[in-house]
Amino acid sequence: MDMETHVAQGEHGVIRVFSLDMPIAQARSLVDGRGNGAPGLPALLGISGIDKSRLELIDPADLSGVGLSNYLIDGLGADAEEVAADSARLSGLTGTVLVVPSSAFSGRERELAPREPLLPVASYRESGTVPPAAQAPVAGARGTAEGVPQGEAVPPRRRGGRTWMWVAVTAILLLGLWLLIGTAG
Repeated sequence: MDMETHVAQGEHGVIRVFSLDMPIAQARSLVDGRGNGAPGLPALLGISGIDKSRLELIDPADLSGVGLSNYLIDGLGADAEEVAADSARLSGLTGTVLVVPSSAFSGRERELAPREPLLPVASYRESGTVPPAAQAPVAGARGTAEGVPQGEAVPPRRRGGRTWMWVAVTAILLLGLWLLIGTAG
């Protein structure tokens, strides 16, 4: 599957996978913005800002026995059919893999323009999510509905009666307790 470079406003359920041809420690420095003069991750993505706490750096060698494909499916909930189509390519990745979920963009619309050393691999939908085109708000859903009567809002029901009842019960109990203690002494 190819990389989706457009991030729709309010997008959710898309997992983007990138490859970095560098050791994971160097990739962490890049993501954290300590890249020794190298541009930070937002600049490499061609955007201005990203929620770094949502990003995941993976060394594919650490996934021996599981594999990156299975990790994306079982660990992150990516659609199994989409990932299966790319399993050979995912198995061949070396270096560091960067996983960027939709939540890293904080609901803002973005147009990604990744540049080296960040290489786009693919994007996958989480199983059960709606494609971004179906998530987009419909223009007809904006504004007010015609033909709907515009009356006054019904005021909320007052609940003061119940409060006064509890005040009266408490006062009677306190009076009874005072009389009981006063006559016992």
